[in-house]
Amino acid sequence: LQDAESGRSVWVDTASGDWRRSFTVQVHTHEANKVAILRRAGVDRIALNTHEDYVEPLALFFRTRERRRRRR
Repeated sequence: LQDAESGRSVWVDTASGDWRRSFTVQVHTHEANKVAILRRAGVDRIALNTHEDYVEPLALFFRTRERRRRRR
């Protein structure tokens, strides 16, 4: 991998099971921290997949959020 800003290169052995497990833990930890921060800040979030249609999930998200706001 090469850092686009510094130009520094690092070898990543993606065949290594240890590396993949460590990377998976880091990704899950980062995601959990992000979700917790957004929740504490009162920020609504939605997860969308680029390989799926986004119209219905977005529509459901906004309908649900609107119902929740009306109850307050």
